Amino acid sequence: MTSFRRPLAALSILLATVLALPTPAVADDAPGGDANAALAQNTTDGSTVVRTAFSIRKVNDGVVDQSNEAYALASCTACRTVAVAMQVVLVRGSAHYVKPVNRAGALNDKCSACLTYASATQVVLGVDGPVRFTSDGRRRLAALATALRNLEQQVPTMSAAQLHAAVSAMKAELVSILATQLVVKTNDQDRTETEDPFTTVAPAGTDSPNPAAQSSESTPASSTATVSGPAGRGEAVTTTSSSAGG
Repeated sequence: MTSFRRPLAALSILLATVLALPTPAVADDAPGGDANAALAQNTTDGSTVVRTAFSIRKVNDGVVDQSNEAYALASCTACRTVAVAMQVVLVRGSAHYVKPVNRAGALNDKCSACLTYASATQVVLGVDGPVRFTSDGRRRLAALATALRNLEQQVPTMSAAQLHAAVSAMKAELVSILATQLVVKTNDQDRTETEDPFTTVAPAGTDSPNPAAQSSESTPASSTATVSGPAGRGEAVTTTSSSAGG
């Protein structure tokens, strides 16, 4: 029988208090957009909740304030709660405002024998003009998105170490795709920007940064990786948070 748990609203307030950050309201965010967020909440004993988000954003207006967030909140027994968010921001031209947000938080409340895990990976890449993904790059991006979705079936049998290794491998694959399969457009016959999977283009003339970018700094990075390829260069930042209930 499921025991009494603190309401999800209270869990969300507690997480926001601990991190001193606003809790995201969107889970499984649609591709594109300034905010990419995965929010997993679990209060059912013996259950698994996995939420993922993946987007690629092209910025042409000089404002780099995109946010990428993953939060996992759990109050249950023998449960697993996982949130993974991955975002790529491709910046063309000079940027006069650069403050991207990358956050992850995992919180257990009266959990027993539970695994709570959150990981947010954000790649901000300066590109040398109009860019596109190769056909192999588009195929690999689609496979990566599928692998993220498949975590829901795999997490119930994974240890914390196995889960972290799987997410780290996905980050490595994303970095590899950007380093080898993102190229500068060479002619008018190249694919248009809007045809690339998971990609939207920032509207021109945006002069007010996201409130999330102004409110506070990102949580400290767990790992970083340099990305350098034929189309540009930048950095991949991952923030990971996990908690195991005894």
